[in-house]
Amino acid sequence: MAGNVTTFLRVLHEYALCDRYPELAQYEAMAQMGRLSEGMAKALLSQLEPLIVQQERRPNLLNRAPDNDELHPDGPPDLVLGRLAEGHDVPLGLSLQGNMNTLILGRSGVGKTTCLKALLKGILERNAKNPQKRVSFIVFDVKGGDFFDLAEESDECVIYHYEKTLRVGLQPQTGVPPNVQINEIAQVLANRLGLVVSATCLASIMRFCVSALNSVPTGLPTLYPTPELILDVAKHAPLTLFATKPDYGKTLIQKLEALVQETGPMFQTFSGLDVDRDIVGQGKCAIVDVCGLGPTRAIPMEILATQALVGRQWHFVRRDSVDLVFAGDEGDEDADSRNDAASPRIGPLPRLYKQGREAGLAGILSLSALGPTARQIRAAAAHIFNFSVSDADSLYEARKSLVLRDGSEMILPGLRPGECLYRGPNWPHAALGAVDYLSPSRVPRPDQYDVHPFVPSKRLHELPPVIEALDRLIARHRSSNLSKSKKESKGTKASLSENARNLMTLWAVHPFTPVVRLWDELGKPSPSVQRNVRRELTNLKLCRFAEVRAGQRNMLFMELQQQGWSLLDRTPPKVVGKGRTVHRHMCHFAKWMEERRGNKAILEWPVPGTSHPTDVGVRKDGAWHAYEIADTCTSNLPDHLRACFIDSSEVATVTIVAPQKAMLKRIEQMLDPCLDLMPFRSRTVYLPLEDIIRELWP
Repeated sequence: MAGNVTTFLRVLHEYALCDRYPELAQYEAMAQMGRLSEGMAKALLSQLEPLIVQQERRPNLLNRAPDNDELHPDGPPDLVLGRLAEGHDVPLGLSLQGNMNTLILGRSGVGKTTCLKALLKGILERNAKNPQKRVSFIVFDVKGGDFFDLAEESDECVIYHYEKTLRVGLQPQTGVPPNVQINEIAQVLANRLGLVVSATCLASIMRFCVSALNSVPTGLPTLYPTPELILDVAKHAPLTLFATKPDYGKTLIQKLEALVQETGPMFQTFSGLDVDRDIVGQGKCAIVDVCGLGPTRAIPMEILATQALVGRQWHFVRRDSVDLVFAGDEGDEDADSRNDAASPRIGPLPRLYKQGREAGLAGILSLSALGPTARQIRAAAAHIFNFSVSDADSLYEARKSLVLRDGSEMILPGLRPGECLYRGPNWPHAALGAVDYLSPSRVPRPDQYDVHPFVPSKRLHELPPVIEALDRLIARHRSSNLSKSKKESKGTKASLSENARNLMTLWAVHPFTPVVRLWDELGKPSPSVQRNVRRELTNLKLCRFAEVRAGQRNMLFMELQQQGWSLLDRTPPKVVGKGRTVHRHMCHFAKWMEERRGNKAILEWPVPGTSHPTDVGVRKDGAWHAYEIADTCTSNLPDHLRACFIDSSEVATVTIVAPQKAMLKRIEQMLDPCLDLMPFRSRTVYLPLEDIIRELWP
């Protein structure tokens, strides 16, 4: 095959010209069959030269652009955002019929917020033309002010502020049974707060609160508890009243405290914003200013989306077109698949994308990266607007999500602001489009935000009926536990061996003493007797044992559990020292060693000027010294050292204690790259556990 013909075929293939210009396909076929002359190939190359230059400057291996009938076979789009950048004068937009779920992707400053704003503005313009078929939206403004100008242009737009006027309750739509709503909301909060087994504890407290708040029929809507009230009940009740293990209750209290502190008054309502009643029913659209809310900013969106979706599903609402859109700007954290990793169910946003279409609901999210996004969201998105990206991961994700041929994604880094690759439900290929420019909002925050109806909440001490119901429940729980404990204690006392009882008694007198030292006091019984006693106390749930490798030998530690203290008719001491059995033992060993040296030592000593409690604080030579115990977790040590040395000026030295020297070596290597801690290396001491044990028990 001659040179010009070969070059012609190579150019067609390299730049995918036949896909973009179908009229060239006949010449390609002629060349492949040997029927294209050298002269004709040269003439064709001359005509293709402008296209080749253009492709070299800006690679574009996309398929040909669709015409209007191909992109919009059901008629013009309801919401027009711009135009296709190539070929025909084809509008770029979305239809409200069917699936309207949308993802807007791209790096910062390329037009994601403009695209989202154009969609919302299109909804407002359509509402003005078709007031009998209004579409409502709720957009969560995380940067503050990007959408305020929409409220200036349309009277149907209201602005809520998460702290000043927005009140989000945990209540469902009217008619949804409490048990259904409790299960749904408990799962939403559990996913966002990182609760796994504590989710059941949360649901149990919610059921109690709903029952206690509505114990007397009033004819009013059912009241639902606030996170504050749930926290009050969890603190007031014994840890095992609503949870099978105390740790579950502790975790729930810790997470709820963080939620209450961060969200302020937003959840302080027994019955708050009802999306269908206060937004859709009033023909309104809402802008929610959540700027400054932090990691929990997705929770109000998920609660309101769950309220709308579950309510419509329960009442069997079916719609052919969308009438309510939930939109979120900068929604990477909201849509991250890791939010739902610990849950057996899909999260609220993936569920909205997957199940909301039939109920007339849709979701629109703008994201910086598609990779971490939940798979259900990616699969259910009918419209994808991919603006400019340049990193390798984003280019790879774009090629997969837009179903691009190899190399086609290389057009993305060169896209100008406002340009994007669009892929919708009617055309199988991505098309190059341009979103119309909208000037950024310069409207300041309003002096007075809009309000909506809500029922103010109360704390537990303001609700005598709830306190009375809780006290009755606690009394029954304690009576049941006492009866059960007596039965178990009676049977246990009869079956407990003398060696086991002696070991328990001796540990109660000398807590946190290594088991080997306790056996020395009891006459050093044979190893088989020691193993049998350990098995006996473990099976009866009287003691908890833990082993650690200290130097060249294993050390066995034990702690009495609640049933063990009850069996000995002793009151368990207040637990001091965080962590598990090994960690608490090591803390006490460090404290005893310093006290034996004549120094004052304090467990859980708060470092002055910080919120960090170090494991052991020691007052020596007129200065404070800190101990940090590392039995398993070491990743938090850099932050602990910063709290002691950088955030506070009161700590002279920090001693890191670990079971083995090899572990201390790894910790030292981990701390080496921390440049801010480099000046404090001489004040950081590494001490193996075996040295402490050797000093305490020579």
